[in-house]
Amino acid sequence: MNYCFALVVGVALLAAGPARAADDGAATFNSTCAGCHGEDGAGDTVVGKATGVPDLRSSQVQGAPDSRLADVIENGTSRMPAFKSSLTDDQVKTLIAHVRALAR
Repeated sequence: MNYCFALVVGVALLAAGPARAADDGAATFNSTCAGCHGEDGAGDTVVGKATGVPDLRSSQVQGAPDSRLADVIENGTSRMPAFKSSLTDDQVKTLIAHVRALAR
């Protein structure tokens, strides 16, 4: 009986993994990224002016490997600050999961 309960709980936790990662990343996104990219990640379409802020839902961003997204988050770009010193590895991973969820 205990084995069945543990199995059901384990399967439920595994199934919730990506969704939970996106939920955890939402808080980091809202406090770190939404100011420029918008709450929905739309970038310039939310800002309403040509600032060069990319749409995180775009095929270009969504098609990039996680390693590229982590590099941009950690090291920044010419327009985006680096967050390596302010985000943990786990926060970067959950943030990437949230960015992936924006396209859905």
